[in-house]
Amino acid sequence: MIKRRTRNLSVTTALAIFAGAAQADLPAREPGEPTVTVTYQNGQITMRDILDQTPLVMPRPNMPMYAPVPNGLMPTISFVEQPTGYDMVFDFRNNFTDPRPLGVISINTVTLGPVVNAPDFRFSGQDREITLDNPPAWTHNYPGLLYSPAFVMHNDRHAIGVSLHYPILEYKHDISIALRARTSGPPSQGEGGPGFQVRFNLSSATDGGAGLLYPALLQPGESRRYIVSVRMTRTTHEWIRTLVPYRTYFQNLYGRVQYPRQRDAVRVHVVAATHNISSENPFGFDFRRPDRNGFSRMVTDLLNLQNFGRFMIWSPTGVYNNEHNYPFQFTSRWTEDPNLMTIFDTRNGLPRLSSEGRNVGLWWGNAGKFAATWNPTHLEGFNPRNSLHVERAFHEVDLAVGSGARVIGLDTFGHRSIPTWDAYPWLQRMRARYPDVKFVMEPKAIDIMHTIAAGYFRGYELPASGVATSRSDVHALDSPHYLADFLVPGHETWANMRWEMYTSLFGSPATVEEMQRDVYEAAELGYIPLISNIFEFDPNRTIAAESWLFTVPEDLRQEAANSGFVGNVPRLGRDRASQPQRPRIQDVIRSSGGSSPPAAQAPTAPKVVVGPGPGGRIVGTPTTSGQTVGGTTIDR
Repeated sequence: MIKRRTRNLSVTTALAIFAGAAQADLPAREPGEPTVTVTYQNGQITMRDILDQTPLVMPRPNMPMYAPVPNGLMPTISFVEQPTGYDMVFDFRNNFTDPRPLGVISINTVTLGPVVNAPDFRFSGQDREITLDNPPAWTHNYPGLLYSPAFVMHNDRHAIGVSLHYPILEYKHDISIALRARTSGPPSQGEGGPGFQVRFNLSSATDGGAGLLYPALLQPGESRRYIVSVRMTRTTHEWIRTLVPYRTYFQNLYGRVQYPRQRDAVRVHVVAATHNISSENPFGFDFRRPDRNGFSRMVTDLLNLQNFGRFMIWSPTGVYNNEHNYPFQFTSRWTEDPNLMTIFDTRNGLPRLSSEGRNVGLWWGNAGKFAATWNPTHLEGFNPRNSLHVERAFHEVDLAVGSGARVIGLDTFGHRSIPTWDAYPWLQRMRARYPDVKFVMEPKAIDIMHTIAAGYFRGYELPASGVATSRSDVHALDSPHYLADFLVPGHETWANMRWEMYTSLFGSPATVEEMQRDVYEAAELGYIPLISNIFEFDPNRTIAAESWLFTVPEDLRQEAANSGFVGNVPRLGRDRASQPQRPRIQDVIRSSGGSSPPAAQAPTAPKVVVGPGPGGRIVGTPTTSGQTVGGTTIDR
């Protein structure tokens, strides 16, 4: 056995007095036999495979582990050897009289050869090939695009994972992770040859770093600690093993999933859209016109959708006549119109859906922002310390819960609208006030937020290159959500399944067979299909898999901390042939005396899917086929 080795690597005389503190509470040595040899010399780390001394992380001249920025602080660095890698501990203290920025932490140089694969943590974690000959300009932020502050790369022999541990809710700043290829000059020379550098940029002022909304800035007298863990595994398809230190740190701070997981598909229903706005219809309601007729017709139509046990309803109070949709006032405008107040009626409103076993959700427009009035001239970031913002927000959600909603969608609830260190305690406050309500946030949740809210993915978007040459190129769901499975087993993650890109990019709409295939595959990967289009499908095949049972190695697998269940889907487990067939939604519309849905009248026309269906053709209507609202699509 190799004994635990620690060294204090003081890089600034001003902070030398903190060397003793840096030695205290260092990461404990992990169990297991060593798989690597790690040494520190002259401010550089060398890591090799213990079996054959293959170089894995090699020193290079003029490439320090930490680089300061102008007027920035220098840390005391401590080194802890681990059986499968090492930890670096960076302790900062500001002894100056003014705030000071922090710099760049680097892992130099990872020598896995000219071609590696890297799981893409902006999305689900599917491998992306990266080459030294044509390296990407890869710099992404956390919180923001990245699910976690981690990076992994592997070849066919070794996987190396790097993660940064810092209490973001306390420190309240972003970081960016940059990948840089070192292919020329001294940084590319030496044992192992050219390779990759992984950089954690803590401040906007860092050389080559992306601009950060909230850079690291240490106030006078403050101290902070950051830990970087580097781990190696030879089982490259189980690269998730290299992130065990991060999982331990993460779950110790934030716990595990804190909401029940429901596994069945969700039906999208959009009540209003901007292309419907006219002098006779100022709020853009669909042809059912709840502002004239109440919500009875909508409720009846939803009940006649046989394959769904739960619904998410967008724009239930109408839409703004400007670019600031969806409305923050997603319920309060009901109280201004007696016809809209029928939403609360036990026979004709949302309570009827609940009484018949359906789960009802309402989408809260711009929940991460604040609009003081209807048709606002501008939106401001939601501030949970502003009493007016909080009072108005609680009023909206009080009405939603009073109507029977048990799921609230949080529109534009990302880090750019409301910083994570504000969003997390605010959402916890709402969860305490509404303990029977689940929240689902858009855009996609980062790891911390995923413990207390369901996540959201777009099922379709252009690839990173911006160019799609085939339909498969726009499939965003090409793997299970590896990091969520590992960090938050039992997570609920919705996938918005929409197919407009098929028509806009390739000239033909999705067929029923393609839509069926896509929602089945999404569920098999562990996602909850969020479905806008009307088409026939087998609801048993849209039940989301418990994906962590096959993505996480057995010895690392954790039981889900919640109880997953399938909602009340009318057809589930029944013999379809023996069941009376309810009429299709189009037949319900016709028989109720309504006209066919109006055609789109704006440049943002909906993409209508036409295909074969039982008893004829299935035609998506503007209210349910993924129309554009407010100039942007549902999954902004």
